[in-house]
Amino acid sequence: MTDVDVTETGPRFFQFDQIPWPEAEPEGTPQELIDEAKRRGARRKLLARGEGGFFSQISEFPAGYIVPMHSHGHDEMIILLEGGCDLLDGGPSLKAPDSMVLIANYEYGSCRRHRPGSRTRSSRSTPSSRAP
Repeated sequence: MTDVDVTETGPRFFQFDQIPWPEAEPEGTPQELIDEAKRRGARRKLLARGEGGFFSQISEFPAGYIVPMHSHGHDEMIILLEGGCDLLDGGPSLKAPDSMVLIANYEYGSCRRHRPGSRTRSSRSTPSSRAP
């Protein structure tokens, strides 16, 4: 898929099977997280990348994978498509088709304790005005 001019009008379609899994992660992703994800078999496929102000991705995590505590400068909605996860720091256990909305700067992490792991869809819009 080539970069899309976000000023174009009309709909954009993201056909999952026609979009390759990226070989490199977006700039700003900590290298130690990239290395651990590759080693453990976690990956994400970028879908919308700014078209209409939206960003979305599909992520796959193997059983036992831990996403460390972190936060973002944007609001985000995550839907569990398959499997489940336990949120760290006292959060609930979620399973497909549960979802969560995370407000900008909220710190969270999760563990994929369930077999075979999980597949999620994340969506966000442009950075929140609540970003520091």
